[in-house]
Amino acid sequence: MNIALISRDIGEKEISKELRKQIDNLIVRLNNYNIKAFIVAKFEKEDGKIKFIKSENPASSISMNLALDYIKTKKEFKPDAFFVWSKEVHFESEDVGKLANEIKNNENLLVVGYKFKHADDDANKVLNDNYENKDLIAYRVPWNTCAMWNYELFSKYAGKFDEITLGNYPFQNIPVIVNGTIRTTEHKGMEDGLAIAQAASKSMDIKFKLIEGIRLNWDIRDGKTEDHFKKLARKEPVMRNFMVMRNYSVGDLENAEIVDGHN
Repeated sequence: MNIALISRDIGEKEISKELRKQIDNLIVRLNNYNIKAFIVAKFEKEDGKIKFIKSENPASSISMNLALDYIKTKKEFKPDAFFVWSKEVHFESEDVGKLANEIKNNENLLVVGYKFKHADDDANKVLNDNYENKDLIAYRVPWNTCAMWNYELFSKYAGKFDEITLGNYPFQNIPVIVNGTIRTTEHKGMEDGLAIAQAASKSMDIKFKLIEGIRLNWDIRDGKTEDHFKKLARKEPVMRNFMVMRNYSVGDLENAEIVDGHN
């Protein structure tokens, strides 16, 4: 099985030590897979099994499209799946191997991912409450924070992550509740959920899954606590708004969900 590792980093000349360690660990420990890493960064170079692809804004919600475009056009590496993650997430190689097995054993599984937990008690409560609320479709889909996609299904039914999720004009800031107080936040993101909704609207066979029983630690970047709370709060309204704009069906999305091994 061929797996492309796709992540992004905002370092000017080198990627962070944390991201480099994660990549090296996956390449060494998942030696039963053929692995190539594609990192979207502010520079371009080749470094062994890592290809750095230049972007002016690697932090953007759709910067991973550059890596997918490179894979498609260069045809140097044909993945069966691609693993997307943020370096703030703590995982073991076994966690990634579990995702690969899920993809390998279900030909209709578009994407599989993990739920998360925070060391910050307030942020962790937000996650727990939102995961428990099954009316929140944004919290039922895998996020590119840590997920693996079937490359062929993604290419066929989504193709790329939608530029609409950049939240550019004419989108305005939206109000959200953070710790009982109204705040404003940008209307952007949920490119992962929107791609799933797009695929589910095109094919009744498409499935997605969140792994139950395991929650990965997700660090909040220093000085970004309030921004992180806003991000968690906007996920649901942003996803629903984008789905309406693209005319994707909530019913189709819900029918694509696998829960505890059952549709």
